[in-house]
Amino acid sequence: MVRIEHLNKSFGSTHVLNDVNLTVWPGEVVLGPSGSGKSTMLRCINLLETPSAGHILIEDQEITGTNEAEVNALRRDVGMVFQQFNLFGHLTVKENVMIGQIKVLGKSKEEADAEALKQLEAVGLADRADFKPGALSGGQQQRVAIMIVVTHEMGFAKDVADRVVFMEGGVVVEQGTPDVIFNNPQNPRTAEFIGAIA
Repeated sequence: MVRIEHLNKSFGSTHVLNDVNLTVWPGEVVLGPSGSGKSTMLRCINLLETPSAGHILIEDQEITGTNEAEVNALRRDVGMVFQQFNLFGHLTVKENVMIGQIKVLGKSKEEADAEALKQLEAVGLADRADFKPGALSGGQQQRVAIMIVVTHEMGFAKDVADRVVFMEGGVVVEQGTPDVIFNNPQNPRTAEFIGAIA
C-alpha cells in the first residue's frame, strides 16, 4: 500500500503536483491524460524526484526525507517500469493500432480495423493509416503511440482494477470503481477524458 499525503512537486515556477492525497492499494489503477502528473507522482514515489512538500509512505514507512542509504534500500524493494512508445516499423500505422485490439482486447480483425480508423481520425491521422511509422513525423508517431497506450490502458484498467483514480493538472479529480469511472463518471473532466478516448 502506498499512501500519499499533501504531495506537491514544482519545477521552478511550474506546479506539477498540487496537494495530492491518495492511498493506492494493490489492484488499483491511476489514469489521466498526458501531462496530468502521473509520471511525476511515480518518480516521487520511487524518489527519482524529490517532492517539494508532502509525505509518501510505503507499507506505513515514511520514505520522504530519507538518506541515500535508505533510498537505495527502498529501491531494492520498490521498482518502476517505464512504458516505451515503440511502434512496429514493419507494420502500417493502422496495423500498429489494430494489433493490440486483436491480441489484447480480443476484437475481430474487422472490428479492430473499424476502430483503428476511428481512432486515427480522432487524432488527425486517418490519411496516414497505410503509411509505415518511419514515414511519419516524430510528433505523428508520438500521437499514434499515445493513442495505442491509452486505449490499451483503458481496457486493462476496466478488466483488472478494483478502483480507478483519474488525475489531471496535478490533482486527483475523481476516484471510484471501474464501472463508475468508465460508465458514469461524476466529474465533467473525467467524463470528457473518457469520452475522448472511448
